[in-house]
Amino acid sequence: MVFKTQAFYFDGQTSVPHNVELVLDTSTKDLSFTNSKGNTVCNSICGIKYETYNNRMEITFKNEEIPVIVENKEFIDEIKPFFNSQAKAGIHQKLISLNIKTFLLITPLVISMIVAAYISLTPVVAKKAVYLIPTTVDVKLGGLFLEKYAGSNKIDSAKTSLLNEFANQISWDNKVGLNFHVVNSGMVNALALPSGDIIIFTGLLDKLEDYESLAALLSHEVMHVNSRHSMQALCKSLAGYALISVLTTDVSGLSTVIMENANLLNNLSFSRGMEREADEGGLVLLEKNEINPAGMLSLMKTLQTVTSDSKLDFDFISTHPKLEKRIKLIESKIKEKEYAPKPELEKLFKDLRFGGAATQNS
Repeated sequence: MVFKTQAFYFDGQTSVPHNVELVLDTSTKDLSFTNSKGNTVCNSICGIKYETYNNRMEITFKNEEIPVIVENKEFIDEIKPFFNSQAKAGIHQKLISLNIKTFLLITPLVISMIVAAYISLTPVVAKKAVYLIPTTVDVKLGGLFLEKYAGSNKIDSAKTSLLNEFANQISWDNKVGLNFHVVNSGMVNALALPSGDIIIFTGLLDKLEDYESLAALLSHEVMHVNSRHSMQALCKSLAGYALISVLTTDVSGLSTVIMENANLLNNLSFSRGMEREADEGGLVLLEKNEINPAGMLSLMKTLQTVTSDSKLDFDFISTHPKLEKRIKLIESKIKEKEYAPKPELEKLFKDLRFGGAATQNS
């Protein structure tokens, strides 16, 4: 017998769902659909995992990270007995399938395991939890923060346009769209939002001496976006809920809590390990674009000279590894090589720094 129904999935790149026809052949025990790239994804029932939540079923195919979602109650009711006998149920599904007596007997054990895991595994689980959340959540979360943030801070529209023109000359290996903003503020700082929005404060921009330093700064911030560091830090801040969500596969619940706590982004700080990863990844981006990575050294040395500035955002420095260590690490990574100048980047940098274009506030 063959069962068919409409389903959908998210590809993790956009907020638009991809509609597909899901086909179950009970004689061959195969489940299949055609993805947005035109490729047929087919698994034996014994190779899939599934969860049901009220009138919703999430089916994860082998070697596929993103589940296919079915909201056809009649289809779910028809195939559920077959799934129960053939497919692999998730932890949540196994728990709700237990009879009440067995459930009550194992509840204390489950609670004890969760408490023990919370103490010993929270840091690890919090880091892993972010990879269960589609990047559409990153985009929406960062957008909410930017909308609120931009309302209370002056964004220099002319410099923002120049900065984006500068950034468009560089290949970022990005997985989400990138937008760069210049904010008029004396703070020596920069922010990377999970949505791909990167904010550079004029307090830092005005201290940069060359286009290589600006490219290094942008490379560092882009690596935070590419590595989803904001979401990792947010999951760590919400570690308890992240742990329970992973154990119960309640990823949608975790996403909801994250969206409700968008304001936490303002107070999050990246770990020293994340900063080191952003430094090293930034160097790789510079080298791929044939931009002298010595700009990263120049950036670090610029930060050294402003640590006593009264307008410095000290959180920017305190949450980073010590500048001396960062400089030594960067020096050890830089290869002896000649780099051709980039006239277009040089011109755009001078326009940004020295008023090559009139600025407006918006």
